[in-house]
Amino acid sequence: MAHNYAVEFFLEDDGSSPVARWITEELSAAERRTVTAALSELIAEMGKDICATDFGKNIGYSKHDNPSKRHQQAQIGVARKRLAHWQRRERQQEKARKRAPPKGR
Repeated sequence: MAHNYAVEFFLEDDGSSPVARWITEELSAAERRTVTAALSELIAEMGKDICATDFGKNIGYSKHDNPSKRHQQAQIGVARKRLAHWQRRERQQEKARKRAPPKGR
């Protein structure tokens, strides 16, 4: 089955991936299978449109291990920082692409 979207994980400046670390180091084998299936069968097929479905409502966050409001807010803060970091990096890369001379010249 051909996928419509490539799934990419956020990378820290040192090249490490918090998502890959979470999947490989923190999840049980059954949880890893579930996440892997969701990534390939849902997210790779639907892309960001998954956020408008019941599947996408809680993507990336589970209250299972620590359901406290304080922990939830801390995790939201981490996610916001990572999003802002990624957006900055994307803007910088776009500026660099615009400044680069056209290929073939």
